[in-house]
Amino acid sequence: MKTQRLLIAAALIGAALSLPAVSFAQPARADRGDRPMHREMRDRMGEKVAEKLQLTDAQKQQMKALREQHEAAMKALRAESEGARKQNREKAQALQKQFRDQRRALLTPEQLKIADEMEAKMKEHRQERAEHRAERRGGHRGHGPAHDTPPPPKTE
Repeated sequence: MKTQRLLIAAALIGAALSLPAVSFAQPARADRGDRPMHREMRDRMGEKVAEKLQLTDAQKQQMKALREQHEAAMKALRAESEGARKQNREKAQALQKQFRDQRRALLTPEQLKIADEMEAKMKEHRQERAEHRAERRGGHRGHGPAHDTPPPPKTE
């Protein structure tokens, strides 16, 4: 049960870190955070991470303010033209790094250690899932039989 909780917490951190970059792989549309189910899941994940890191009330408020700033910046970036996808992706990655650095600056050394452990476990979990998906497809990340080009015809 403890391992499962750690994986969930790590998944939450990983998800929080990867959502903005992933959003550029899809066409622009209404902000996903506006959906009630997404908002509830995000809030539950945030509460679990805050509990695991034992954030103070002040840290929780600062994290919330940072998240709101980050969401506004990402929403504005998504609203930019579709033609600049690569540039937008680079901007999103820069915003994500800035947001991550700001969040980490709020944490104590003990909380940073826990957050690093959670991130490492999440990274490992994502890698395992990617490998499992690749095995099911018979290839690796879109290179399986369903995605391969047919072999060239044999010549005699």
